Amino acid sequence: MRIAIGLMAGMTATSAVAEVLVLRSVGPSSSRYPAGRRFPDNASFTLRANDMVSLLTPQGTRVFRGQGVFVANRSYPTGRQSAAQVRIDIGGTRGPGDVAGAAPSMPTSVWSFAAYAAGNLCFPAGERPLLWRSNSSEAVTMVVADAGGREHRAAWPAGDAVVAWPATLAVTANAPYRLRMPGAQPQRIWLRPIANGNSLDRDALARALVAARCEDQVATFAALNLAPAPEAAGP
Repeated sequence: MRIAIGLMAGMTATSAVAEVLVLRSVGPSSSRYPAGRRFPDNASFTLRANDMVSLLTPQGTRVFRGQGVFVANRSYPTGRQSAAQVRIDIGGTRGPGDVAGAAPSMPTSVWSFAAYAAGNLCFPAGERPLLWRSNSSEAVTMVVADAGGREHRAAWPAGDAVVAWPATLAVTANAPYRLRMPGAQPQRIWLRPIANGNSLDRDALARALVAARCEDQVATFAALNLAPAPEAAGP
């Protein structure tokens, strides 16, 4: 009986081990830590120069950079890297009209997609996607073309950082669109609806964004959910 109780206790302890989710991984070691992979929170991450791994932990997101061996649940010395630097690195998209050399701002919601970016745009199923711009000082007209090449023009009022998908344009899941903003090259985007998007908890939302490969919004999610502990940079 003592053996059985011991085995049960061991199984319980194993099932209770916290996990971390890889949100984003770039650099020479990215294939070892692909986005969407789960690891125990005491797992070590061996990184090389130019590597970056962003993790969702029970406390929030943590970002490890550069050469070194890092553990997700370990504390690191303060002063190595500020939260502001992390936000700039993973959370902002510069567009025409932004001040050169200034720190780019970022969306305040994971559902806002940078209008000057290309890629997948995630949005709650049943709602209209949201577009974001960092410089909202002027009124502009954006042009969105559907898969058939038909163009739809929509006004973006001054002072509005976020606007909804043009009302005249159908929201078709997984279809390609071409978005053109003034002074910028057209960008190709794909719409990725997320079922029950607004009711997902933090972990489920992160997994859904990663699975849909909405990379810009994964970066925004990471920046908005930074862990309170200091981030770690390579030695």
